[in-house]
Amino acid sequence: MTKIVDGRKTIYSITPAGHAEVEARAGDLEGIEASLADSVRLIADEVRGSVREAMKSLRADLAAAGRDVPTRPAEPSLIDDARTRSREQVHRAEAAVSEFRAHIRSDLRSHVARGGELAASVIDDLTNELDRISRDLIRTLRG
Repeated sequence: MTKIVDGRKTIYSITPAGHAEVEARAGDLEGIEASLADSVRLIADEVRGSVREAMKSLRADLAAAGRDVPTRPAEPSLIDDARTRSREQVHRAEAAVSEFRAHIRSDLRSHVARGGELAASVIDDLTNELDRISRDLIRTLRG
């Protein structure tokens, strides 16, 4: 960088070596920008997803509470206890799925932002495993 002082003003100019340095680091800046944009998008998606899931869960809880109000006994029953425990487990499952989703999205986006290649076979394997887990869970729930 060069500096020229002309009375009250100072003029800075970038040298050819400075231009070369900026060009050499352009990829670094693009990677950082992409990573930041991905992080912001990821956080926004997570917040939207969490709010959406919380609203869905709240609606389900409110609907269940509304259905149960007229016929509920004054004291909690074993059914109520089991239902409460089951709802707690649903919340645990939702948190685990959300955490898994956030980690996978972050890892995939970071890998691509760093210039990594993402083969279709990797996503095919992921999709197949998720489908298998879903089928196993449904089978287990149906008893």
